[in-house]
Amino acid sequence: MLRSNPYILFQVCRIAVYRNRLAVQLPERVIIYEPSGAGDGMHYRIRDKLNQTLNCNLLVVTSNHLVLCLERRLQSLSFVGIIEREWILDGLITYIKVVGGPAGQECLIAGKF
Repeated sequence: MLRSNPYILFQVCRIAVYRNRLAVQLPERVIIYEPSGAGDGMHYRIRDKLNQTLNCNLLVVTSNHLVLCLERRLQSLSFVGIIEREWILDGLITYIKVVGGPAGQECLIAGKF
């Protein structure tokens, strides 16, 4: 459970971290955070909010995109919720990892069953 207000509790579904991005999937939205720039400690501020329910098994975040996996399908969403690319593989995807690269051109490794 994540507390942002002492009277409100949120159920966290998934968390994804990559470099200076943190994505938290809640039942009805995804919130993307970035460091606040204070320099001391782990203080984050909200960068973007996607106010839509995302149906996925796996979630990873890159510098500019969210990558969702649902069984055999990978979708790359911008931080405003627009599907920019989609891949359909021939097997069930069980693992995704962002391995690096320039911002906006990161490389993914996907493991399939």
